[in-house]
Amino acid sequence: MTVVHSQGRSSACGTEEPVASCDRLSFVPPSPLDLPSPAPGMTAATLADRLAAKVRRLQRRHTVAEVIRQYVAAAEVMKTDPGRASPLRMWVQMIGDRYMDEVTPDEVAEVLAMYAEQPVLRYAGRDPITKQRLYRPFGQRSTSTVTRAKVVLSAVFTYAKSNALLPAGHHSPTAEIKGRGFNAAQLPDRSLNGEEVERLLAYARTAPWCKLFLFVLMALTTGARMGELRRLKGRHLRLDADDPCAIAEETKNGDPKVMPLSDTVVKEIRRWGVPGPEDWLFPSPRMPGQPIDPSASYKALVKRAGLTRNTRFHDLRHTAGTIFANEGRSESEIAALLGHRTLTMVARYSRVQPHAKAKVFRASALSKLK
Repeated sequence: MTVVHSQGRSSACGTEEPVASCDRLSFVPPSPLDLPSPAPGMTAATLADRLAAKVRRLQRRHTVAEVIRQYVAAAEVMKTDPGRASPLRMWVQMIGDRYMDEVTPDEVAEVLAMYAEQPVLRYAGRDPITKQRLYRPFGQRSTSTVTRAKVVLSAVFTYAKSNALLPAGHHSPTAEIKGRGFNAAQLPDRSLNGEEVERLLAYARTAPWCKLFLFVLMALTTGARMGELRRLKGRHLRLDADDPCAIAEETKNGDPKVMPLSDTVVKEIRRWGVPGPEDWLFPSPRMPGQPIDPSASYKALVKRAGLTRNTRFHDLRHTAGTIFANEGRSESEIAALLGHRTLTMVARYSRVQPHAKAKVFRASALSKLK
């Protein structure tokens, strides 16, 4: 009798013959490519539709003015950096009717040269008869202001490429215009010395604008930018806390910043009256409901104090950074106090004097090594 085995082929004598491995049943695990897709909505048809829509957007050419209006409406940066509005208006005025893909580096460079040559106009009140707003020249624009206008236009081109208003490989015309690089070792000393600080504060106490001393003192003790101080309201002040402070909600880098307040600053704020929650700490006497622009007051103060004409308000921020550095504060501490995201900016804003470096080293255990 023939015996049938499940594992092999039987012979006439009943012995089992071995079978080849290909005759055996074996388990084959499924390929990872055969498993269900983790993103069922991603299909080749969906990709084709998206690419077709992108091609249609790219086929329509957009003017500079159109893209800037979309940028202003969509970009969150306009909420934290309203200063971009002025250079954006300038670009709309000068090249707003130009198509984005037609703007050339030479054209941008020429506009920036014209921008640098035009004087800055400051609000000077209203005409007593026509009630129209009046402006007066206020000196030439600084290099940093012109560079900022170029950076703003560069951001517009980046926005256009990110939103398929320009091809992703489009070369921005602003990339051909080299701005001034910042090297901490090459920067002139922009911080005020102790005598200049004392003189500035002394004259600020007797300035026509009664709160100029408080404004300058807060800039020196906190390292705050002018815009951060201007936008402070009563709800931003924490005068009764264990560590009094002011909270700048809108800063240049978009991050809220806590600014510790000295006893003198708190005293000055209380002296002039703590503003209501939605009232400005530094209101404009000419434009109700708006914060003051202290530029003219500060320029007059610099002149009265006998400082050099190129002393800017922003130099007070450099001064604060230098004082913090000379006191032995670490770079991370200075970055936190000034609101910097990178330590590279700390090097730009603070200049450690040799004696301060030596003081920090002598206090270190490294100086005790033998």
